Amino acid sequence: MSGFAGYISNVGNIDEMAKFISQNGNAFKYESEKCAFALSDINDNIRALKYESADGFLIAFQGKIYNSDALKTEIQIDGNISNDAELILLGYKKFGKDMVKMLDGMFSFAIYNVREDVLLIARDGCGIKPIYYHIGENCFVFATETRAISAFSGFKKELNEEILSAFLCYGHVPTNETLFKGVFRLEPGHILTYKNGIIEKECFFKLEFANADKTESEFIDEIHASVVKSIEKHTSGVNYATFLSSGVDSSYIASTAKPKVTFTAGYSDRKYDESLYTKELADKLGIENRVKTVTPEEYLSEFAKIISCMDTPLSNPSMSSIYFGTQAVAESGFDVIISGEGADELFGGYNSYKEEISHGGYMKIPYGIRHFIYLLTKPLPSKKI
Repeated sequence: MSGFAGYISNVGNIDEMAKFISQNGNAFKYESEKCAFALSDINDNIRALKYESADGFLIAFQGKIYNSDALKTEIQIDGNISNDAELILLGYKKFGKDMVKMLDGMFSFAIYNVREDVLLIARDGCGIKPIYYHIGENCFVFATETRAISAFSGFKKELNEEILSAFLCYGHVPTNETLFKGVFRLEPGHILTYKNGIIEKECFFKLEFANADKTESEFIDEIHASVVKSIEKHTSGVNYATFLSSGVDSSYIASTAKPKVTFTAGYSDRKYDESLYTKELADKLGIENRVKTVTPEEYLSEFAKIISCMDTPLSNPSMSSIYFGTQAVAESGFDVIISGEGADELFGGYNSYKEEISHGGYMKIPYGIRHFIYLLTKPLPSKKI
């Protein structure tokens, strides 16, 4: 767990907020009469909120910038810089908020201009790194975890009942609201500025979906080239491994990235275990496959921690596998773990996406008749795929 938190207000309790952004509770902090910032100390590369090269500015940053060399040239930096956070700050000094459009990476950050009393927060185009905010009476609170905001002095914890039905329907909150009333999620590809109690939001990145006159093989080649490029950005110069399940996306990533080691969360109950499939693929690729076998007792004992790590509720059954797999990766000393995520969403892989078409005729039958058919067929054995 790593991240940052802060507020623009003359009252607050940054120490309490900091407890929710760091595993050990330690953080780098800055406090003044107008604001407070806290940054988790878990990242050895970024260990500051202020930089001499950008006097009068504060920055809290999490993530990774992949085009840092190109940015240094664009910003015309001759000397050395400490890290990505300082690079972003120098870019902001020169280009203002338009600097965000130049970034290639996964990130969320907050920049405060002390002299002009202006705060800017931003989130990467795909929303890999989160950032949340709350607007109160004479205050603006932000953090990378909702619970850090809930620890702000004077914040009233209330369930956002209006969004609860959407969460139960979709398994996640599909808007910029959260289950904390008054706490909002900054949308992917957006920046937000706050000054004198007024906020302004601006979209700097938006995915565009349009028809293209290309053959299937051309689409395949283009997608593969994008995947290869993404893998290179995420693994360049680091000690990395990949997750591996029986799914197509993680198998594709492992086959393309060709790591020395892959990790799989297996289960003692063979009904839920995918390690037999992953071992077969790993053997074909000549890659080591390390399996973390989880027992029912271990699953139950870690369940509360799994929920805590999620911060915001998400009804994703694979979260336990990710938790135990990540735990095994951390114990093995790897810097980076990559995997396939979002393939089914992008390419319509889930059966539920096809139901509007495949079940269209059946759904026209009156509900009473459909329910009667259900009761008749309920005792029949289901087909397992």
